[in-house]
Amino acid sequence: MNKKYADSERFKYSENSNTCIITCSGNFHDVGIILNANTEVTRILKYQVNDLLGENISMVMPQILADIHDELMKNYFETSKPSSMNREMLVFPMMKSGYILPCSLLVKIFPNLEEGIKVVGFLNSIETESPSSSSPPTSNMPSKVSEEGFISGRVHYIVYGGESNTIYGVSESCKKTFGISSGLTLATNRNFNEFTIDKIFPDILKQNPEELASQTGLVLTLDTSFLHQDFFIEKRDSESDEEDDDEYLSL
Repeated sequence: MNKKYADSERFKYSENSNTCIITCSGNFHDVGIILNANTEVTRILKYQVNDLLGENISMVMPQILADIHDELMKNYFETSKPSSMNREMLVFPMMKSGYILPCSLLVKIFPNLEEGIKVVGFLNSIETESPSSSSPPTSNMPSKVSEEGFISGRVHYIVYGGESNTIYGVSESCKKTFGISSGLTLATNRNFNEFTIDKIFPDILKQNPEELASQTGLVLTLDTSFLHQDFFIEKRDSESDEEDDDEYLSL
């Protein structure tokens, strides 16, 4: 069984699989700088490889994590404290379109005498993964309802700050189902930092934080009327002032 599991892991994260492989520097002077990536990055995150080379890996993260990621990496190499290395986990990278995408990520460290430390991330989109009862269990993967629910379109994702409540990113399904565009979040529009989670979930701040963090979660009402009343008006005013701005993302 151990051999079967090891073979499964090697196939899942091999260069011949559908895994996006991104290599970053772990050296102190250029920590987080992307050194290489395979072409699967275009399929999953919609970036061309050349778009990422020489950029910091925080480029493909929600801002709330991007702001602290370099320090987290440096802290790991300085202290060697247990972290997210060498275990599969659920992450939400930012696609080129500005939408977050739920993925499984495995991070490994590869020291090299000539080039220093390399950090390699193996990224798989949960959207394209098919749940299988024969798959080896991973304790840090999303729950069955989340993984299967996303594939069937029943689960949608919003990343927001626990202190500021600012919404930093939404999955593309939020736009298709509820009209919540990435153009309203800090992912693509710095002017919309007043777009907070309580605007669309009016009762969320009244809830017990422990219940919000529980596996079962809470049932809340999603109200998108705020988007049409306030942001649509702001969009119309913005278009009249900047008629040539083709990059504006609307509902």
